Amino acid sequence: MTGRPERSELFEVVEREVGAILARARTALHERATLVHPALNGSAYLCLITLREHPGGCPQSRLVELLSLDKAVVSRAVSDLERLGFVVRRRDDRDGRVHLLSLTDAAWARLAEVAEVRRATFVARFDAWSDDDVAEFAAALRRYNAVFETGAGTTRAGTTREPVAT
Repeated sequence: MTGRPERSELFEVVEREVGAILARARTALHERATLVHPALNGSAYLCLITLREHPGGCPQSRLVELLSLDKAVVSRAVSDLERLGFVVRRRDDRDGRVHLLSLTDAAWARLAEVAEVRRATFVARFDAWSDDDVAEFAAALRRYNAVFETGAGTTRAGTTREPVAT
């Protein structure tokens, strides 16, 4: 038997709550996409916010890798973003065979506007939480995400615990 019953019950709660977060995230993704432009879908929004992290440009193939999405999905999303005037495609100066995708000024402006709305909404939802509660929640989320990024657990102090060999 693995773990105490109380711990397994806690993991059932964690699993249920993570499921609720994922469902809420899908809804939020769609809402944010339509805030940028009514015709934008979630995949295109993901492309936009990922390209924001690559201001010098990003090859479409790298975008596929970063998002773990199908090539066809990213291709359609990029085409939509180009048509809406949010993305431009240019040749890479270092390798003329490669095209880099970059955000247009219109995309940067729209993402900044949406970020303000998103942040205000987020702050309002956590208004009743103390700064300590928010800090503790942020730390717990970082620890949770670190488990999946590295495959190792992290302790409460933030130090890394190596994964257990199976």
